[in-house]
Amino acid sequence: MQLSLKNTITTETAQILCQFKDVKIYDSTKISLPDKLAESWPGLDGRNAKSSLKIQIAYILLSKSITNLKLTKFPGTDTFYTEQIIT
Repeated sequence: MQLSLKNTITTETAQILCQFKDVKIYDSTKISLPDKLAESWPGLDGRNAKSSLKIQIAYILLSKSITNLKLTKFPGTDTFYTEQIIT
């Protein structure tokens, strides 16, 4: 993550971000799991994985730390997760 940010954030952007006490980046990704986990982690079936989960994460840019790492069921929207983390 640090390498990606180093290669994408310009000096000008870094100066702007330093004015804030906190900058959080939220993202999620879906991961397909073995079919035998479908009871605990259901997927979409059909052409999709029978079992999958979603990883929700918050990266704190200024302290370079990860927080709010959650595993959630897929399918599902990010809206529920977003409502839990807005502070």
